[in-house]
Order: sequence, then C-alpha cells, then structure tokens
Amino acid sequence: MKHKSFSVFDSAGLGFRLTFKNLGLFIVVGLISIGFAITYQVSMFFAKLAARFFVAPGMKQMMQVGQDPLAIMKLGLGSILKMGLVAAIFVSVVFLATTIFSLGIRLGYTQILFDVHDKGKSKVGRLFSRFRLLGKYIGAGILFVLISLGVIIFSVVIGGLLGLFSKPLGIVVALGMTLVLSLIISVRLNFIRFFIVDKKAGPMQAIKMSFYLTRGHFWRLFCAILLAPLMMITIVGIPAVGIMWASIYRKIT
Repeated sequence: MKHKSFSVFDSAGLGFRLTFKNLGLFIVVGLISIGFAITYQVSMFFAKLAARFFVAPGMKQMMQVGQDPLAIMKLGLGSILKMGLVAAIFVSVVFLATTIFSLGIRLGYTQILFDVHDKGKSKVGRLFSRFRLLGKYIGAGILFVLISLGVIIFSVVIGGLLGLFSKPLGIVVALGMTLVLSLIISVRLNFIRFFIVDKKAGPMQAIKMSFYLTRGHFWRLFCAILLAPLMMITIVGIPAVGIMWASIYRKIT
C-alpha cells in the first residue's frame, strides 16, 4: 500500500453531501437504532425487576440468617441459587444478545458507509449483512483491549520507577504516558473495523493493516477526530462523520 494524502475538510464536506443525498436511508437507519436502544432499555428494566424480586429477597433472607453456617448452607444453596439463578441467566442473556446484536449492526452500518461513499447509495438491509464477521470483530476488540492494558501497565511501571526518586514526577509521567500512548493507539488503530468489513481481514491482520495505513497521517487523523464532535452537533452530522472516515480510508488505501 502506498501512502497517499487527503484533506480532512474535503472528506467532511463529502460526508455532508452524501448524507443529504441519502437522507431517507439514514433516517430509517437512525429509527432502527433508536428502536434497538429502546428495546435494550426495556429489556434491562425487566432484568432489574427480576433481580429485585428474585435476588433481593433471597439476599435479605441470607442476612437474616446471620452467621449460622448450617442455615447459610441450607438457605444459600436453596433459596439464593433457586431465586437468583433465573434472574442471573436472564440478565446475562439480555446483555450478551444486545451486545452481539449491536456489534453486528455496527459492522453493517460500516458497510452502508462504504456503499454510500463508493456507489452513492445503499439499502437498509445492508445493516444486517455483516453478522458473519462478528468473530473477527470481537477478536480484534479483545486484542485492542489487551494492547491498551499493556500500554497502561507499561506507563505505570515507568512511572513507578521514576516515583522511587520523585513521587510527583512518577505520577505525572505515568499519567502523561498513558494519555499520549492511548491517543496514539486510538488514532493508529482507528480503521480496524473498516479492514474487517472491506478486506474481511482477521483480528491481528486488521490491527497490523490499520497501524501501517495510518503511518505518516497521525496529525491529519487527529484533526479529523477533533472535527468529528463539531460535525455531530447537527443530526445529519452523525452519518456525515462515518462517511468522512470511509472517505479518508479509501483515499489512503
């Protein structure tokens, strides 16, 4: 891949133009997203009710028993597990289902962004067309978290060593390194999802490709990150930001 230049403002302008051209599409996609969010909140509400009426009474009884080991074993293995198991399973299922569905929708939304950028149009059905890539996306997410944790641990270790000589210096260095390195990682790995959708790349491959792709473009990409919240002040700015990133991706790949 050859490194090419791009203009953040040109990509942002294209994002707005294509958004207005496909306004109906993005309105429907937005309504679907709102409906999903409402469904999620309703599901979690009932999950909390289940926890309140099944787990809470059992915990209350548990506290009333006191420190009697035999009574705790009897009530704990009976009432607590019996009353709390259903609620725990329900909450877990709701959380996992909504999380997986939202990740799949995000991949589909990325495909829509590519369609609109490349072809000038797309279909609502494309929102549900990339669930087969979920395994790769989840794997990349796990790797991203591990990399982020590694950065934090590294920063804390360096700060701790400096803290042996000056505690304030150690704290400042640890926080500063965490902030700077986290920012670098966020910018350099910003296109992981795009490579998974566009190239069907695996988790590690997507991370490597994103890191290589963004080499030499850090400050422009950083400006795009700063510009994005300003664009999203208006509702139409939300899809425009997505198209902007798709445009930048296409221009430097």
